[in-house]
Amino acid sequence: IGYSASVVSEFLKGKYAGNAGEVAIHLEEWMIEEEQRRANSLETQFVWTNVAQYISGVADYCLDMKKIGLIYGPQTSGIGKTTALRAINQEMGHRRSTLITIEKGDANPTGLLKKILGGLGLQDSGSNARRMQRVVDHLKGRSHLLMIDQIHSLRYAKEDRPFYYLMDIYEATDHSAQLWCGT
Repeated sequence: IGYSASVVSEFLKGKYAGNAGEVAIHLEEWMIEEEQRRANSLETQFVWTNVAQYISGVADYCLDMKKIGLIYGPQTSGIGKTTALRAINQEMGHRRSTLITIEKGDANPTGLLKKILGGLGLQDSGSNARRMQRVVDHLKGRSHLLMIDQIHSLRYAKEDRPFYYLMDIYEATDHSAQLWCGT
């Protein structure tokens, strides 16, 4: 919900000195989403292989430590990186995670920002500066994992500009967790 365990504990005891109303709203939103998530059966029939468990561990680390993680594998497909990301995203729910897939056509700042905005369910219009601000405003102060699949599609981008945007998002959001996955 974007608060530490100690804040939630103090809130539940009635001893939280901060904005208790805001904590209550976020906690209620999380509880409603969690109830809906648990009521729905998993869409993906998935076996937690060693690779998938490793990827899940990296995702948890990124989220807990507010870091950027990189998952990479051989040039061939089929070891389950993308499937694991989908399962992780489904388990976490849209409030705690966003999964986007980069294609070669997205290998520019505009393409990247449009993918992120679409994944977050935010409006995509205006300049890249406005797009970037919407992403930052949405992620700042939240415990949210931005997962980017097929990150290697950005490697041919002019002057690596999309990677600078990802780093700018990371810095501007006070280190919103990111997990990059590619071959």
